[in-house]
Amino acid sequence: MTKKDLVAEAVQFYLDARREEMHQLDGTRAARVALLAGLTREQLDAVGGVDEKD
Repeated sequence: MTKKDLVAEAVQFYLDARREEMHQLDGTRAARVALLAGLTREQLDAVGGVDEKD
């Protein structure tokens, strides 16, 4: 298993375990990153935020 596969599997496991919390998100990438990082949106914005474009 590559590191990339391991990380992808770990992220999927984490998201599955916290799916209920995920329903409370507003659909933005910033909201998802903040939740995963354990930050508030304000804290995330203070360290540079997240680009919403792919």
